[in-house]
Amino acid sequence: MKTLYVLTIVVGAILFMPSCKKENTDYRIGGVVYSANNKNKLSGVQVAVKKQVVASGTFTNSFTTAASMTTANDGGFSLTWPRENFAALQLVCSKDQYITVERDLAVTDFTTDNFIMTDVMLHPESFIRVHINNSGTSQPDDFFRYKLINAEFDCNCCDNGWKEFHGSIDTSYECRLYGDTWIKYMRQIVTTDLDTVINDSIWCPAFSTVDLDFEY
Repeated sequence: MKTLYVLTIVVGAILFMPSCKKENTDYRIGGVVYSANNKNKLSGVQVAVKKQVVASGTFTNSFTTAASMTTANDGGFSLTWPRENFAALQLVCSKDQYITVERDLAVTDFTTDNFIMTDVMLHPESFIRVHINNSGTSQPDDFFRYKLINAEFDCNCCDNGWKEFHGSIDTSYECRLYGDTWIKYMRQIVTTDLDTVINDSIWCPAFSTVDLDFEY
């Protein structure tokens, strides 16, 4: 009888013992991806966390994918990946016809009890095709130059610096930039009879190519 009494107490203690909370061992990040031009939530965005980890006691130079997903109609994303030591973390968001965002993340912000929230704006792409043509006669000291003033490019292949041309020329090139923006530009023609500077602008709609022609 005594044994049965003790057993009843032990079973009761186990039944009423508060359950232990399972420790979270994952890192977590989430948010919403929006279109920068109209603030609409974007579906079909590939969202990934890239990690630079320790291998054989040293930090590697390359980034690998820690976690990834594709946003649905609500533009939301939520990523988890196992806890480990990182040298660096990046959040990468990409979608066709949008400028890819690569955002550095602060490694010290990530703890297993912290859910990082961050929203992302993706800019739609646009292309500007610049054409410079001078088929007439010119003097050795004659030149034409122009520069875009406020364009935002997604690579180092284009910039807002002066581009200068001498003599007879017929050339063109194309740059990818942020769409739905007014691009300001300045052009200057210098000849023996003329030295003029003109300021103007051109609208670059999203998902389109605009032509900027300079004839002189």
